[in-house]
Amino acid sequence: MTHTFKQMLRLLGAAINGVPFSPERGADIPKLRSLAISQSVWPLVYSELEKQLGNGAVKAYETEFLETAADGLQRSYFQLETISELNALGIKCCLLKGAHAASCYPHPELRISSDADILIDPKNEEQAIEFLRKKGYDVKERAQNDHHAKAYHPVGGLLEVHVRLYSIPTEQLVLDGLDLYREEWRLENTDGYDMWVLGVNDGLMYLTAHYIKHLVNEGGGIRQMLDLLLYIKKYKNQIDFDAYKEMLVRLKYDKLIDVVKTAGAVYWGFDYPVKYPELADKLLSDSEEGGIFGFDREVKNGFYSLYCQKRRGSVKAQALMYLKGETRLIRRIFPSKLHMLQCGYAYAKHTFLLPLAYLHRIADKLLKRDITSKARAADDGGRMKLMNELGMI
Repeated sequence: MTHTFKQMLRLLGAAINGVPFSPERGADIPKLRSLAISQSVWPLVYSELEKQLGNGAVKAYETEFLETAADGLQRSYFQLETISELNALGIKCCLLKGAHAASCYPHPELRISSDADILIDPKNEEQAIEFLRKKGYDVKERAQNDHHAKAYHPVGGLLEVHVRLYSIPTEQLVLDGLDLYREEWRLENTDGYDMWVLGVNDGLMYLTAHYIKHLVNEGGGIRQMLDLLLYIKKYKNQIDFDAYKEMLVRLKYDKLIDVVKTAGAVYWGFDYPVKYPELADKLLSDSEEGGIFGFDREVKNGFYSLYCQKRRGSVKAQALMYLKGETRLIRRIFPSKLHMLQCGYAYAKHTFLLPLAYLHRIADKLLKRDITSKARAADDGGRMKLMNELGMI
């Protein structure tokens, strides 16, 4: 973990929990900005930098900050209005993450999302999509096994319409097929709108599982950790911590969450025991490398598949991902050029040789030959070793 990243973490602690921290006068503002953007926390970091330093190097980003905040508010209100209209039509929508997570922050307007997520009954999907298209959304058709449709609006941005909370492989392989959600939805006011949200304990489980899903895919980000810790802080008097702990132990994610809490105690001012400081720094280093959703795809491509095989067994994992994966069948048979290159078929860089690479790949699978580098590339950087240290396998 770099020195600048540690500075960014401590600036976040000052912004969300008032932890005293004075950044260096010679702090590398452009680098801090770049790292904060990669974690989608730049508005929070900027607000604290402006308060602490307020010099020319920080002021240079003032217009950008104001425009980002204004765009975020406009996008959020448009999406909340859209969701309210869907509810009024009788299409009951449960707001996930996003604006609801932002309500846990001391300054919700600085926790800016580029999208919004809702959960609906599958029987209402066709009606919801029809309404969104009439409202000006460009809706991408949902694949058969996909758990959400994606709708984009030039003002509202991306709205993800879930018919399930997760993909089937994630439900079965990462979350062990357990029933994690047992509470009725509840109404909570969000920025002046009454929104259906998950029950308090279900909401905690969802934020936990959402973080884990991204961690074992391309990478878990800082904002996902903050969402989880701030949610626990806001609802601490309503959460059944014994049931939460019991579920984490069953899933083998209890140590991971203790490590996240350790990071929260060391860098962000949360009141937790510092149980695993070295592991916390390793986890944060992984976040620095990957960004909020793991942008370093070239290195980590295939890690999700490898993790699931390690956790649940190779045969079951591969079969479930092939039969119930969200990628369309045609794409599973004929992957993208980038995917082929990452799997070791170097000559696929020449488009005219791509059909030959597909035949090569099919032959390898039929003959059960492992001449590709995918599994080894997926574990570059020691991520699987980190998963083992976190007790997740």
